[in-house]
Amino acid sequence: MSDENKSKPRDAAVEKELAGVPEEFRDDGLEDDSEVDDQNGEDSLSEALDSLRGDLEAAKQDVLYAKADAQNVRRRAEKDVQDARNYAATGFARDILSVADNLGRAVDSVPTVPRPSDGTISAADACRAPGLTSTGTAPASPAPVKSSG
Repeated sequence: MSDENKSKPRDAAVEKELAGVPEEFRDDGLEDDSEVDDQNGEDSLSEALDSLRGDLEAAKQDVLYAKADAQNVRRRAEKDVQDARNYAATGFARDILSVADNLGRAVDSVPTVPRPSDGTISAADACRAPGLTSTGTAPASPAPVKSSG
């Protein structure tokens, strides 16, 4: 019977209508198998639709996670900026306190030497005074060396 369907002559009007259509797009008129194919096609379409719905849900979940992650990053960045503003002077203050402590200890370690005018001398003059060298001895002024020649 299928040979009959394939070899069945078509109407002249149908042939005229199909004149410009490529062979692969033409319907051969086989309606008997199409009902079975439609059922299988509907099943496969239903399965494909279910699969696509699952993919859509997974994609929606991924987008939701990505948005939440972006929001968390934004919040962390805002917190870091706020902390930087709040504690920006902390490091500078710590460094200044360290310098101030060292300078205070240095000034305290320089003894005052009486001066004839007001009784004290500057720290620079005190450092140059005899007896205040790192070795504990007075600085020696270079004297000419006599040759024993």
